[in-house]
Amino acid sequence: MIIVCGVLLAGCSNPPPSDNVPQIPAPPDVAAPPADAIRTSSNLASKVLQPGNGTRHPRPNSEVTVHYTGWTTDGRTFDSSVSRGQPATFSLNG
Repeated sequence: MIIVCGVLLAGCSNPPPSDNVPQIPAPPDVAAPPADAIRTSSNLASKVLQPGNGTRHPRPNSEVTVHYTGWTTDGRTFDSSVSRGQPATFSLNG
């Protein structure tokens, strides 16, 4: 199953810029975590920009395959599975 989504991550230190990552336009609220962002205990904020539309839903111990993009607070793309053309697989409880 592939879930297509965009994820805004904020609240962590900005990774160093990489010239080999194609830039993808950042959402307008990337400079600071939006009010509706979900925060972890370590203060990492995330927000789903476009939810998946499938009928199967992962459980806490599932692995999910997603497309994602991460931006720094100044709008630079620092990582993107979309740019690579290859989704990434993550364990939800990992």
